[in-house]
Amino acid sequence: MADVPGAQALRKARDRISFGRVVTEEEQATLASLEPPAKQAHARPLANPEVFGGWLVPAALQDQAARTFPTFEGYMDAALHDEAWGYYGHGVTIGTAGHFTTSPESMSPHYGRWLAAWAYRCWRDMVAHGELTEAEPFPVVEFGAGNGRLARDFLDAVAAGPRAAPTGEDDQRWRQTFAARVDYRIYETSAALRDRQRQLVGDAASVREGDARRPAATLRRDFPDGLKGFVLTNEVPDAFGVHKVVLGADGASLATLVVPRMEASSLAVLARQEPRDGAFAAALREKDAALRATFGFKHHEGDLYLDGDGFGRVMATVSRCAPAGAEALRAGLWFSEAYVPAAAIPALTAHLRANAAAYAAALAAEDSGVVAYVNVHADRFIHELATVLRAGVILTIDYGDTTWGLVRGARRGDFPFRVYGERQDYVPRPNDPYSAPGTQDLTADVNFTDLAQAGQAAGLHVLHYGPERDVVGEDLPAMIATAAAQPSIAEFLGNPVFKVLALGTRPSDVFSGPLLTPLALIPREQDLPKAKRDRSAILVKRISVQES
Repeated sequence: MADVPGAQALRKARDRISFGRVVTEEEQATLASLEPPAKQAHARPLANPEVFGGWLVPAALQDQAARTFPTFEGYMDAALHDEAWGYYGHGVTIGTAGHFTTSPESMSPHYGRWLAAWAYRCWRDMVAHGELTEAEPFPVVEFGAGNGRLARDFLDAVAAGPRAAPTGEDDQRWRQTFAARVDYRIYETSAALRDRQRQLVGDAASVREGDARRPAATLRRDFPDGLKGFVLTNEVPDAFGVHKVVLGADGASLATLVVPRMEASSLAVLARQEPRDGAFAAALREKDAALRATFGFKHHEGDLYLDGDGFGRVMATVSRCAPAGAEALRAGLWFSEAYVPAAAIPALTAHLRANAAAYAAALAAEDSGVVAYVNVHADRFIHELATVLRAGVILTIDYGDTTWGLVRGARRGDFPFRVYGERQDYVPRPNDPYSAPGTQDLTADVNFTDLAQAGQAAGLHVLHYGPERDVVGEDLPAMIATAAAQPSIAEFLGNPVFKVLALGTRPSDVFSGPLLTPLALIPREQDLPKAKRDRSAILVKRISVQES
């Protein structure tokens, strides 16, 4: 007691400190089963109220609103990928001096070498199972390759051969056969990024136009008989547009619509940019009058409300402006959110129904709703890949969590949706996706439970789900040994946010080993408090049957 500063004072305070309550035998299934004392219980309608505005569309107008205004998914998708004004088409800068960096950039050249080793294991497994012959090409397909750094390092590692065992059958097979069979293909929507990728990889890889949001059409074009190979993505699904969904504590779900509005003064800027298109300004005024009459908008007199088409045309004009004019137009744009039942968005309704059990369990754990970001594009991405992949593996690396983890994170104040841009002093609150559309990176944490569920529904098998450091494979001991002297390696190995998911066309032990750390995709029954389990079953039904 004498050796510990302040210990005497703590001892005197012991009687004034509460250390909780005794756990009865009935409650000892798990510590998570403990209910908080009644005096601490409080209901939060939304644990993370990330809403802008908050207009609940009247029932009679919900279907029309969903046809008139873009969903949050549609807004985000355009802000990132629109050919005229989207961020990835024109504004993105990747790397340590850019808006963001990725693990293949920060861990170059190791990252590409690690993935080349996994691809080699996959190739050998497919040959052993008669899915490929050693004489056939082995396609390695990367969607959304950024600057092309991962592809470059992967190809360099294949050309150099394995680091260990300089002689022997494996080394010879790698050098003489695997390296000759690798057919690396990059598919990218952005023409600007395709140019950067070609500059880096040269003739060693094929760089082609292709959209990860619709991979089946892309791959069937080049693989009409189906693909047998290795598909990988690094930080791709996080850049798909997501639905912003208010999941109520009772299981009711609301989808977010985006209502754009333009200051009247911006019409003068438009007129200077489009001097011959007076009809455009007149059409905007006419549409504003119609929207006000239909939806009862009475505020912001003089401003012009925009529907989805009008907003798209305004942003196309922004893309043709000089920087000063573009900034003036963006400054005159305002956005609010409107909410309709998820049933108004068929694809979202189908997603919630297919994943109702996971969402219900996460919601039931506490008496609060959350704002969630639901990636229907990611479901389609995995499903379409499954329809084209005759044999092989899909490897998805990204930041995110399970449904359970994302809902818990939202309740404790994490940011499942984030905005990044030029400002180096960025802090993620307020997390405003509307401040400068087309100039900011909008990104949402990936739901790996949803991805795995989509894969399994399409006939794929979960081969592995774990932390991103699992890609290191057999190099892990060596990397740990150097981590103390290299903070970047320590940060990579200890990062809990990035994950890797491997899906295969059949069960396989390719992604296994004592150095990997498998994680659970769904919670255990005992993770849900006993008193909440009946509520979870009720919520499954409520989420599965969304009502208008």
